[in-house]
Amino acid sequence: MPGSMSGAGAGALKLIEEIRELKSQISELKEKMAGSILWENPDPTKAFVAQTITLSSAEYDYFDIMFKGSSGDSIMITHRGYKGYNMQIDRVGTTGRPTRTISYISDTQYAISKCTIYDFTSGTSADNNSNNIPVKIIGYKL
Repeated sequence: MPGSMSGAGAGALKLIEEIRELKSQISELKEKMAGSILWENPDPTKAFVAQTITLSSAEYDYFDIMFKGSSGDSIMITHRGYKGYNMQIDRVGTTGRPTRTISYISDTQYAISKCTIYDFTSGTSADNNSNNIPVKIIGYKL
């Protein structure tokens, strides 16, 4: 019958359609995986005092916060946070544990606390805003 496909031709056409659909799905996944920068510290070489930050968008489901161990540090650390929830950024040092709390205010605002370091030797805590300096927040969609 003219204009109809049968056998191998129909199978090939179906395969081409499936490949197009897979390419579309892969493209969508790539977009989600790429993420977008929601906030960036204008000067991560300086101490970071407690403050409220504003994200550039509410179009994210979770985010990675990248931070430096200290203002002069070249090592970058990443912790994952989820939209609508509080979190902490911390690390274990040789003599203590610096910690900052990231508190949810709204989908585009978070309050970042001062950095408090618990000293393992003395068992005391002290503030030092030259530690756990937020550098960048990258948002992702599920």
